[in-house]
Amino acid sequence: QQVLGSGAIQSLAARAGLSPDAAGSQLANLLPGVVDKLTPGGEMPQGDILSTGMNLLGGLFGDK
Repeated sequence: QQVLGSGAIQSLAARAGLSPDAAGSQLANLLPGVVDKLTPGGEMPQGDILSTGMNLLGGLFGDK
């Protein structure tokens, strides 16, 4: 919640059919892998990394 904010967590939780607490726990487990995918070779990509990350997270939780 500190990284993404409670609104983003609630939105992802609703899309995934999870409680915000459960979604937060899942994100805590997934976030290191997401950061790794968003920063290939340890380099910050060009463009809107936040939108890219949110799209990737949304894909992990599935569109509902």
